[in-house]
Amino acid sequence: MATDGCGVPLDANVSNRPPLYWDLITMSDWQKAEEHVERAGEMVRTGKWKDAERELRRATEIDPNRGEWHALLGSSLDALGRPEEALASIRQAAALMPEELDPLLVAAEISQRLERWEDALEFTERAMDLDNEDDLIHALKISSLAAMSRNEDAEVAYFIAQQSLDMMPRCLIAMGDLQLSQQNLEQADWCYQEAMRQDSSIPRLRTRLASLFAMMGKPQRAFQLHMAELRENPASIDTLLECGSLLITMHRPLEAIEKFRRVLEVEPAHVEAHWRIAQASLDMENFDQALQIINNHEFGNGTSIYTSNGGFARNFMKNVQIGMVGINVPIPVPMAFYSFGGWKGSIFGGHGMHGEEGINFYTKRKTITSRWPDDVASASLNMPTMK
Repeated sequence: MATDGCGVPLDANVSNRPPLYWDLITMSDWQKAEEHVERAGEMVRTGKWKDAERELRRATEIDPNRGEWHALLGSSLDALGRPEEALASIRQAAALMPEELDPLLVAAEISQRLERWEDALEFTERAMDLDNEDDLIHALKISSLAAMSRNEDAEVAYFIAQQSLDMMPRCLIAMGDLQLSQQNLEQADWCYQEAMRQDSSIPRLRTRLASLFAMMGKPQRAFQLHMAELRENPASIDTLLECGSLLITMHRPLEAIEKFRRVLEVEPAHVEAHWRIAQASLDMENFDQALQIINNHEFGNGTSIYTSNGGFARNFMKNVQIGMVGINVPIPVPMAFYSFGGWKGSIFGGHGMHGEEGINFYTKRKTITSRWPDDVASASLNMPTMK
């Protein structure tokens, strides 16, 4: 086995190494590493994940054998939307801390999000060797097996969990998901309802039940469950999207659009939310409802109407709260010869960007009043007065 200069295995936990080991790193390097980690902790608490990543990478370069540092680096990378790199760091943390459960659970969850089901199953089985009485571990195993189409093995894992656990809400959810994928709606309903009875605080449990009710033709009940979930987690993007999509099927487009706009408040560049707003806009019941959607929007750059009805065109032209309006044409592109006409949140300041208003913005006006009498000698220098 490879060892360091102290005769300690290279893969041994740093905390077990003799004091002389720190002399090999040098005390100043150790202090620098700790300072990097301390700063990273502050960055994590304030959501500055990129800065946290930089500090943690510097710390792990000084001492690559601190598992907790790799775990924190993995969490930062995951928060930055880089799950592949996050999984590599968490895997390293799990290797350095073989008796710790948390890195294995995090690695299993990230593997599932990446749809790397074999890896997820490996991590859950290693976690199960450490703790066979954890509901989440059993649930991760059931869902991984189900995703691999090993449905019989998933059911066996569920029954094994029943033998080990008194309360198993997450296992019930995983089994409900499996039953739902097989269109066994009554069995899925029982699983979700029982999970709700055991622990109603599990995130998005209500939304799963809502999806089931929607499939069973009970949209109003599904909507009530979505709203209950949103009262507890008002910024849940997935729940807002699902609730909005349900409202579209219920022919309630204005309420659906309100849900999608709440998604954009949390994540302005969310592509699906923008698409869903467009989809909901196609489901308007009448002209006035469509006009209301446009006028309620925070921006007002441009819009168009395509119609053969002159009355609708005149109504639209007069009442729409938008700066550039097209009638049976796309909105004009704001070129230099066409002054930018955005309203509301689509314009900065009180002037346009192009055309005549742009010239006026950079023009300093001077007003001159003059008079040239024919006879200079008889010219009056008095201020003119009204007679």
